Amino acid sequence: MLFVEHCQQPCGFLTVSDRGRLGNMMSQYATLFAFARKFNMKAVISTTMSATLRRVFPNLSIPTVKYDSQIYNWTVREVEDLKSLGNEENIEKFRQMNALIGGFPAELPIFDAYRNSLSLTTEFKLEKLTEVAAKGFLQKTKTVAKSQITVGVHVRRMDYSVWLEKKVNGRLLSKLYFQKAMDYFRQKYATAQSNVTFIVASDDKTWCREMFKDSPDVVFTPRKPGEKSVVFDLAVLSLCNHSITR
Repeated sequence: MLFVEHCQQPCGFLTVSDRGRLGNMMSQYATLFAFARKFNMKAVISTTMSATLRRVFPNLSIPTVKYDSQIYNWTVREVEDLKSLGNEENIEKFRQMNALIGGFPAELPIFDAYRNSLSLTTEFKLEKLTEVAAKGFLQKTKTVAKSQITVGVHVRRMDYSVWLEKKVNGRLLSKLYFQKAMDYFRQKYATAQSNVTFIVASDDKTWCREMFKDSPDVVFTPRKPGEKSVVFDLAVLSLCNHSITR
């Protein structure tokens, strides 16, 4: 693991909040990666983020720093602040501080430009044993189903319903959303010689099994409670040819 040594008056460091779980931290890491490249700053991550991400992605390149507010004097900035820096003079002033990107940034328009560097073959390359297990599961599924095309379906429910209602007055997606999305892929790829198989990963398998009980082309990841199962789901979904997500 890479650590940045403390110096007397470090500046020009850029980091990001380490709140949330694996998915949040992946987006936060990608956002940090992109902005550090954009502004030519030294990206670092906290020991908390490092511990969470490196278990899954051991090849991450951004070094870890032991946060110390007295030494680094972090200035919190939101993504919108970074987007509005504008001219080179403002950017240069920004480089003279140590900034922490706050919130739960997931800035796809920003880090999409660096997708090759963030791909499954570089920064977000999966831990080897997980990757091998996921590939084995997919290959077995494709052989049994006589399928060449796999579509990963991520159905998040459980705690997400409370968050949606509280934060944006929203609600969970219905079965109709997933049916329409699946029908699109069936019509586009299914042939007499090959089927399309949908790989469903969810935190609410009971709901999913009931909703998709009449769909013979649906297969569920063998999820059990625990972090390793979540990581396995992520690996399987990432290796599918296409995706449907909430």
